[in-house]
Amino acid sequence: MRRYITSKMEKINVKTIQNLVYIGRVVQNLSGSKNKWKVEYVCDKIIQKKENGRVYLIVVNDEIYKIGSSAAKGGIKSTFAFYEGGLGGSPSIRTFGIHMLLQNELDKGSAIDIYSFFNEPIKVTIQGLTQTMEQITFPDVRAMEDMCREDYKKVYGKFPVWNFQENKGEEWPDWIKEAFKEQVNNRGEKKRAQQQQEQQQQQEQQQAPADQQEQEQEQQQEQQQEQSTIAAN
Repeated sequence: MRRYITSKMEKINVKTIQNLVYIGRVVQNLSGSKNKWKVEYVCDKIIQKKENGRVYLIVVNDEIYKIGSSAAKGGIKSTFAFYEGGLGGSPSIRTFGIHMLLQNELDKGSAIDIYSFFNEPIKVTIQGLTQTMEQITFPDVRAMEDMCREDYKKVYGKFPVWNFQENKGEEWPDWIKEAFKEQVNNRGEKKRAQQQQEQQQQQEQQQAPADQQEQEQEQQQEQQQEQSTIAAN
């Protein structure tokens, strides 16, 4: 099998990698949303929603900063929707951290591009006891990701700078860990406030029938007193 990236290369030029699809560019989000950046897609909607397993490259100023993969439904657009929403919900430190790193690079004026490989279907022969059958299947996207990372490592001696988990001994920057800790704490406070509000609403709902019954009893007593007064006169 022919390999396009070898240890003799001095630098990987993403624009010369075969079968690599340009997805779009990360740009500032000026809509007023909490998420300060978004992906400006240049590929067509079919590619955006193509649900084949995919390996993606985050490229900053023409340098590969991260190699990742996903087989999530919704295609590459769904994959990056998680990163775009990294400040909301309950993101992992990886999702939160990549979101923050991308924003940090944008703030510095860096050009950030997204590229992707898609695993294409292949025909395989399945052997049974008395028969064989041809079937269409997809290669393991994790194997594709591993190969891409190893190709990168052969050239640069380590994995991409944002592949923290694969670069043993390297941790997320302290400023991201602190920001993530604050995010988790704020999320906990909001959850506790929401729980208190729900408890208060439940108590009010439980109290409402009792208040209504008490009011009805008072009205009955007033009516009885009025009738007694009328009868006495």
